[in-house]
Amino acid sequence: MRRDARRAMAAITDKCKEGTPTATLEPGYDNYLAVMVRGRDNGLWMNDVHALVSPVAGSWRSFGGIISAIPAAHSDTSRRTHTFIRGSDGSMWENVFSSSPLNPGGAHCYWQGGTIAASPTACLNGITYASVQGVDGDIWCKRYPT
Repeated sequence: MRRDARRAMAAITDKCKEGTPTATLEPGYDNYLAVMVRGRDNGLWMNDVHALVSPVAGSWRSFGGIISAIPAAHSDTSRRTHTFIRGSDGSMWENVFSSSPLNPGGAHCYWQGGTIAASPTACLNGITYASVQGVDGDIWCKRYPT
């Protein structure tokens, strides 16, 4: 592994409380990744990473809150990044912001409901499909236009 890549992973994992960071391409910006982690403060954090030029020079931004599981991040065709999390209340939450490298604008958190037992996951393709395991052990899906 290249030294820059090792330093980049060390910088990202140093911010993490647990688990693996999740990343999504920032729509409309070649070579930029939005890396989302559960921070040591249990908040949602993001690092913009320019994968080709300087993978260790990204800057961290806190979206705050208290999350209780590893986030899942995805981008849509309207240049927004959606991050699905389990909040401290056990419900699924969705953080949505307009994506541009180093300047995420208009971040909003939306309650998506339920009491969930694990980290949510989602995929976006004009329609958001969010899936979670409920405390009843069943898999629950929510589908809505993105």
